[in-house]
Amino acid sequence: MAKQTIVKSDAKYKIINSAEQLMIARGIGGTSLADIASFANFSKGTLYYYYPSKEKLILDIADLHIKRLTDMLYFWVRSINKEWDAGNAIKQLIIAFTENEDALKLHIMLNCEAVSGNEPLRAKLNAAYREWEVLLDVGFLKLPVCARLRSAPNLFLTMLGGLCVDVLIGMEPDAGQAAAYAVE
Repeated sequence: MAKQTIVKSDAKYKIINSAEQLMIARGIGGTSLADIASFANFSKGTLYYYYPSKEKLILDIADLHIKRLTDMLYFWVRSINKEWDAGNAIKQLIIAFTENEDALKLHIMLNCEAVSGNEPLRAKLNAAYREWEVLLDVGFLKLPVCARLRSAPNLFLTMLGGLCVDVLIGMEPDAGQAAAYAVE
């Protein structure tokens, strides 16, 4: 029984990984379940066994993406030392969020999908943003940061979102400058 669970888990992971790669390259709308099945070397029937709808697959992709970002924030919060300079700590967080362009593309695409009417995805992302705000607040409390950040972690998340877009369109934002603005 355990072996079947591992095989099923491996198959779902392969489907999710293949779907992520295709969606990053083609967009969510430009990627069909048939494309994913072909890319993952599965029959359409096998893919439909695990994911009878693209919406379910998108939600599982979002779960994995949210977990990655949440884990990154937890790591950042746990690693903060009270002697850290707030600007450098914020700069490291900005760099961590903006260094993987594929993750940025996926993040923007998932947000666009949510805004385009995918209500279950919208609810999932809203819950994640609320958790991220709490994590940021905990991190900011550990740093000698200005009241602006402590009172509005949602504004910091908005700034991060804008920096993600800047990276994707080739603006090459300066993480140090953004961090300095955030803590001034």
